[in-house]
Amino acid sequence: SAEHEETVELHTFDELRPFLSDAKLPIFVKLDVEGHEEAVVRSLSEVPTIYKRVTDMFYEVDERWVSASDLEAQVRSLGLSRFKDIGGGRHRDIHATR
Repeated sequence: SAEHEETVELHTFDELRPFLSDAKLPIFVKLDVEGHEEAVVRSLSEVPTIYKRVTDMFYEVDERWVSASDLEAQVRSLGLSRFKDIGGGRHRDIHATR
């Protein structure tokens, strides 16, 4: 119903570039995109000036929506190599670090 509608703004990583201009600062990423994690990680991979600075990434895995192993492979391609499950079951958070 109209009383429960919410507007969500979508931005590309290129649009975020001006806010991330200090190349010395690390970037921490938290993804909570309800099944669209692969698309977001794919977009992030297209902007090396940003993803090379990502030191930590928290993301959700819900095995109803995404393959945990496929998503981990995508995140590994960004240079993150250590993964810690937070929670359990088929819906959980993952903390990935370099």
